[in-house]
Amino acid sequence: MSLNQSTIKAASCPFRFSKLKARKGHKTDSQEAVTSVGRAIHSFADRYFKHCWESGVQTDLEAGRRIAESLLTGEGLGEAERADFLQLAEGFLTCEMAPVRQTAAVEEVVHTPDKQFYGTPDLVELPFCDDPEAVRISDWKSWRRIRPAGEMRAEIQLPLYAGIVAELNPAVERFYLRYVFLRYGKEYPAAGKAADWCLSREEVLAFMGRMRQRAAELDAMTEFPARAGTACDWCECSGECPLIEAREISVLRTAEQARGAAEQVYALDSLVKRLRARLKAWVDTNGEVELDGVKLTYVPQLSRKYDLAEVVKAFQCQGVKVTAVLGEATITQTGIKRVGKAAGVGKEAVAEVLALGSEETRTAFKFAKADGEDGEEDGQ
Repeated sequence: MSLNQSTIKAASCPFRFSKLKARKGHKTDSQEAVTSVGRAIHSFADRYFKHCWESGVQTDLEAGRRIAESLLTGEGLGEAERADFLQLAEGFLTCEMAPVRQTAAVEEVVHTPDKQFYGTPDLVELPFCDDPEAVRISDWKSWRRIRPAGEMRAEIQLPLYAGIVAELNPAVERFYLRYVFLRYGKEYPAAGKAADWCLSREEVLAFMGRMRQRAAELDAMTEFPARAGTACDWCECSGECPLIEAREISVLRTAEQARGAAEQVYALDSLVKRLRARLKAWVDTNGEVELDGVKLTYVPQLSRKYDLAEVVKAFQCQGVKVTAVLGEATITQTGIKRVGKAAGVGKEAVAEVLALGSEETRTAFKFAKADGEDGEEDGQ
């Protein structure tokens, strides 16, 4: 079986993996609405890039908007999908410029030479920045949230695309990876910071080695039990899942079901707040409450307090403008690190600024391990 990133991740539920394996990884009608918008975006990108290449320009916002409008009637989009498509196309125009060379491939299926892995990168630029040893691989996302950097880097999607490109192009040594959040016109890494997510050929091939080991494990699987997980609500196989049929798990498929779930969360959240307040009163009077190896009590926490004038002066010595520092609503350890990173200040210099703070101790109402080691914070 030829594996893609979706199939590999689907193996967290063996039942889903077995069904996708039988279908050879093809999507079903359950994702048709999302898929139709995706197809329209790729058609738009292809036409927009060709227009820019033929016109000899890097970008052309007005022409891009005209191209997007022209696609509204030809891609089978419903009323809601049309509005969504136009918003995503606008975000696309904010981030994407036509590559100087006409070497960018839009949504082309690529396979490893042995056909064991395949993928469909949204955009592959090879060479990248006129460097024949460099490639940039982009994936366009229509999500309604921008995921944290750590969460994005933990994904296997772009590294897998890079691995396939590496095996097809032995001369490529550097692999620049990028997510573009079309709904917001933002990209990660940010524009001008491509090197912040660049993998060497050695790193990419090591990743592919791990994927081949995983592929061997999947090939050896003989039992495929259903397993509940975070993908259940949009799983392509939910219509035949034995866990759903047995009502061991429930999924949200309609707006009404989502509204009902939100009502439950709201009610539970209100209940938790009330119980926390009561528990604080109890602990104030009677002391900590022990429960299954943890205690609920007031735990001392060490923090640092900063003088704004000192922080501004320290950053000015590093060539950072005052406005960049004052742009932080509060000067905390996190804020100082954010200012230093945005200004390109070295880690040692940022550490010197962090050391300026005066230590203070406060108490937080939280769960801690019974032996005294802090656990997960429960409330303030």
